Amino acid sequence: MNKLIFSLTCAVLLLCNFVSLSAEENPVEFSISVGTAYYPESSHTTSGGTSFQGLSGAYDGLELAVTPAVSYTMPFLTSDNMLMEDNYLTLDAAVQISPVTIMPSASITISPLAILELSAGGKAGTGWSLAGIQGMGEYSISKQEYEDVSAFSHWYLYGYCSVTFMFDFGEIWEGDWNHIVMTATYEAGYQKLTGTSAVWQWQANNYPMANGWIYTQDYFIGYKMPLKVSLVGLDFTLSGHYNSSDFDSSNISESYDGDFMTIDITPLAQIQLDSSGINELSVYACISSRRSFEQEWKDYDTEPLLTKNGREFYFNSFGFQWKHRF
Repeated sequence: MNKLIFSLTCAVLLLCNFVSLSAEENPVEFSISVGTAYYPESSHTTSGGTSFQGLSGAYDGLELAVTPAVSYTMPFLTSDNMLMEDNYLTLDAAVQISPVTIMPSASITISPLAILELSAGGKAGTGWSLAGIQGMGEYSISKQEYEDVSAFSHWYLYGYCSVTFMFDFGEIWEGDWNHIVMTATYEAGYQKLTGTSAVWQWQANNYPMANGWIYTQDYFIGYKMPLKVSLVGLDFTLSGHYNSSDFDSSNISESYDGDFMTIDITPLAQIQLDSSGINELSVYACISSRRSFEQEWKDYDTEPLLTKNGREFYFNSFGFQWKHRF
């Protein structure tokens, strides 16, 4: 199965929190983003425990997506208090388009305090197969492969709510070089592929997914500068299913460890391509963790049948996202 993943790490998207235009300057913003990433091949181990696996090949996949978007920001519940004077409400809508999927999304974000954001939103997407790349598929244990499902009759659905705490030390110590920024986000959501209770995959991501409640914890620390390279930082993301039993309906045994927590460590940078902030480039590299197994790992199609015995870190990807504001 070819590997083609289309949604950039939320660390890259998080950068927009520190460079967005104020609602008074531009309440409606239209933009288009183009994201791509390169994935090298890495080896697997059966040794168990925690390990780091090196590269075993030059190529394991590419990522590509184009996302037109629109947002509207307005003042919301503001006051003269320094913690509430810049409160806002933002409505966002976007459509992510890739060679094998399309996924509209919408969200609402409220900032009741300068250090707090509350968000809720949803996504609904469908996919198809093209040139051996599978947009979405349902796992067949008997065939040990992901089988195509019908586009527009099966839908990937995801709804979520999240809370973000954020702080900029530049608000305490004034000066262009004092902006150390930090965020901590917890997101809870429910994902589902309609028309199936089996394990499935979405956007050729090459790892098993299941209907159920999932979580994402994201922690970011960065340094904002008045330079072309306007922000550098390090992001930590923890994610997984709340319940291992989400995989039971597919006869995937507990030995697979359905509630395994994935760890992503992502250094990143943001580059302003012009003085107006209309064009920006985000660049990142990602080190991730995945299950290691007692049995020899052969391919993505047989992975759901293996027995997890540890955690292995590996170099996941290098990528960038270009964003243009209209």
